Amino acid sequence: APITTIIGAGDSYILKADVQTASSVEGYCGTRISASYPVSVITNVSCGYVPLGREACNEMLDELLPRTYFGKVFYATPLSDSEQVARLVFVSDSLHFTVLTGRGILKETFNGRIEMQLARPDVFTLSQPAQCQLITSGSDVVPISDPSMVQVLAPEFYSDSVFWNTPFLNSNGSIFQHFVSIIFPQDAKQNVRLDGVPITTLGIVQNIPQSTMAAIQIEINPGNHSVTSTKPVFAIASGFL
Repeated sequence: APITTIIGAGDSYILKADVQTASSVEGYCGTRISASYPVSVITNVSCGYVPLGREACNEMLDELLPRTYFGKVFYATPLSDSEQVARLVFVSDSLHFTVLTGRGILKETFNGRIEMQLARPDVFTLSQPAQCQLITSGSDVVPISDPSMVQVLAPEFYSDSVFWNTPFLNSNGSIFQHFVSIIFPQDAKQNVRLDGVPITTLGIVQNIPQSTMAAIQIEINPGNHSVTSTKPVFAIASGFL
């Protein structure tokens, strides 16, 4: 049911759905949020993953982007390697749409939402504009790694430079294992650099089928990093124990 609320500068409004309050629906999937003034919308799932009983209530949290970030073509790659189980979630205003991968897999929905597994770099072509999120479930190789959520951008939102800082230590003093996944035009691979070093010297480039794009996953050390390119690229930094 529609809910209207008035909030002021610096105020927040929190709405919760769980098995007690909304057991017959899939969370807030399909919910539309509109505002008369720019707002930030954050979604989260508490107790999203309890690996082997060693941890509890690891929280998945992501800031949702507005509808202006809808796209019809998305390129995606695993964050580190095939051991990191991942899937893509496409959400559209159109209840009926399809997704076709570069490897020939076709999925169709009539409820505005499609989930697809992601084990290798691929391209996803949609019949209707949508948003795409990459969700990881943790690793069987690293049993206590946590899940994550991150927005996958359509190529029109790529940029020619990315800067970030990787965390050094976790709360227990252990060092994370860091990666950066980069998607870039195949004809620009010689001009894509990680911290000033050509990426072709740092890892194996994988061409994405039925496209002019390629992907690479590179393990990196903690600290400040940058990706620069003569053509727009997309990069996601990740880390796990």
